[in-house]
Amino acid sequence: MEPKEYVTINGQSIHFREGVRLLQESATSARARGSEEEGAQLLTIAANVLYDAGHPGEAIEQLRAAEVAWRETYDLDRIAECLGLKALWLHEAQESEAALEALREVEEIDRSLGSNKLEITLEQQFGILYDLGDVEGMKRVGEEFFRVAQDAEAIWRIRRRLMHFNIEEGEAGKEAATVHPYDFAQTFEDRIDQMDAEKSVQLKDLLAQASEQLTRQDFAEALVTATEATRIAGEVWSTWWLQGQALFGLGQYEDCVASLDQALALHDREPQVWWMKGHALSYLGRYEEEIACCDLALALKPDYVEALAMKAAALLTTGEYAKAVMCCDRAIGINEESKEAWMNKGAALLSLEQFSEAEACFQEAQRLGQPGAGEAIAHCRKMISSSVSRGPSIGKGEADEEALFRRGIELASNGREAEAIACIDQILEINPGHPHALSFKAASLRSEGRNDEAIACCDRALAVEPGTLRFVWRNKALALHALERMNEELAWYDEVLRGDIPDDERGAVWNLKGCALATIGRVAEAIPCFREAGRFGVDSAAETIARCQQFLNEE
Repeated sequence: MEPKEYVTINGQSIHFREGVRLLQESATSARARGSEEEGAQLLTIAANVLYDAGHPGEAIEQLRAAEVAWRETYDLDRIAECLGLKALWLHEAQESEAALEALREVEEIDRSLGSNKLEITLEQQFGILYDLGDVEGMKRVGEEFFRVAQDAEAIWRIRRRLMHFNIEEGEAGKEAATVHPYDFAQTFEDRIDQMDAEKSVQLKDLLAQASEQLTRQDFAEALVTATEATRIAGEVWSTWWLQGQALFGLGQYEDCVASLDQALALHDREPQVWWMKGHALSYLGRYEEEIACCDLALALKPDYVEALAMKAAALLTTGEYAKAVMCCDRAIGINEESKEAWMNKGAALLSLEQFSEAEACFQEAQRLGQPGAGEAIAHCRKMISSSVSRGPSIGKGEADEEALFRRGIELASNGREAEAIACIDQILEINPGHPHALSFKAASLRSEGRNDEAIACCDRALAVEPGTLRFVWRNKALALHALERMNEELAWYDEVLRGDIPDDERGAVWNLKGCALATIGRVAEAIPCFREAGRFGVDSAAETIARCQQFLNEE
C-alpha cells in the first residue's frame, strides 16, 4: 500500500504528523474528562495513521499507548482487538516473540469470554510458530487448536503444515479430522473438476451465467440459474452463495438467510457471506444477530469497512449510539471516503444531541454524494436553532417528528430507501408541509429511481419554504438528468444560480451544468461553466477543463 502523507481530520486535509498530534491531544483531553474509551479509540486511530503513512515502528509504539488506554476501559473485546492488531504489526516487523506474547493474551481473553474467535487466534499463533520453525510450539498450539476447531478447511491447513515438518499429530488432531473431514479436492475449482466432464461443464456454465445475471441485477433469472446449480452440485458452497445473492436482490430475506447458512455450513471463511447474511437479518429486524455476523466478518477481515458501517447501523437501531460512533470512527480510519460511515456517525451523534458534530459528519457524507445528507444537515441546523431559542423542552408532536426523522436518516444511510420513505410519510401525515421532510423524501425517491415523484417533492418543498433551495436543487437536477429532460435540467441550473445559495453549492451547480452540457456534446459551452466551478472551489475543475480542451483539439 502506498504511504498516505495526508489525512482528513474534521473535514480538513492535513499532513499526517499534524493529524497524529491533533488525535493525541484530543485523546489526552478525552481521558482527562473521564472518557477512557474515546481516548483509547483516538490513540488507536493515531496508530493507524502512522502505519498508513509508512512508519510501522512508530505505529507500534502508538498502539502500545492505545493498549494502555484500552486496559483502563476493562473492555476485553476491544483490548483483544488492539492486541491482535499489535501482533500483526509486530510479526510484519519480524518481532515474532513479541507478536506471540500478544496473541497468547488474546487467547486468554477469548477463552475467558467463550469467544468464537479463539480458533482464529490459535491459527494465527500457529502461523508465526510455523514461520519460526518452532516444532515444539507447533505441536502445543496445534493440539490446542484441534480441540476447539470447527472449520474443516482450517483443520486441513494446520495438519498439512504439521506434515511439512514431519510432526505427528496427536489424538485431538485425529479426532478433529474425523469429525470435520476435509479433502483438498473439495475446494471450489477442484471439486468441480472432479465431477464427470458433462456435469463439470454444466456447473461452470451455470455459475458464470448466474454471476452475469447478478451483475445486470436480473435477480429473478439469477435465482433460477443458481437454484439449478444447487440442484446439480449442492456440495459446492458458491452455488448457495449465488442463490443467496439473488434472493437478497428480490427482497426474500428469510430465504436468503437460509441459503447463506447452507453456504456457511460448507465454507465459513468468506467475510462477504457473513456480511450479506447480516444485511438480510437487518431487514428482518434481527439486529443482535446482524451484529454477530458483522463481528464474524471482521474477525476474518479486520479492515472490512462495509461490515463496520453495517454494524454501526445495527448499533444505532439498538440505541447503542456511543458504540456506533466508535464503529464509524474505525471505518473512517480505514477509509475516510466511506459515505455510509460518515452518515451513520452523523445519525448517532444526532441521537446523542451533539448537533454541531453531527452536522459536520453529514457535510462529509454530502461531499461524498450520500443521498439525504443535505436534508440531515438542515435538520441539525433546525435542532441547533431550536435548542438556542427554546431551551431543552420539546412538545410531543415535535418529538414524534424528530424520532421519525432520525429513523429515516438511519434507514436511508444504509440503503433502505423504501422504509425511509415510509418514515418520512408518517412525518408528512403529522405535518404535510414539513419542507425538510419533503426534501428528504425527494432524495430517497430519487435513490429508488422514482424520479418524477422526486421532482414533485422538490417542487412542494420549495413552494412551502423557498429557503430549502440549497438542499433540494441537486435532487431535482439529478432526477431531471436521469429522465433525460436536458433542456429543463439546464434551465433549472440557471434558476438555481439566480437564487440564494452558499458559494460551495454555487460551485457544485456550475460543475453539474458543465457536465450536462458536455453530455449533450456542447463541450465549448461547458468550459466556462467549469471555470466558474473552479472559481467557487471545485478542485477537479482544472483537470476537467483540460480534458474538454483536449477533446475539442482532437475534433
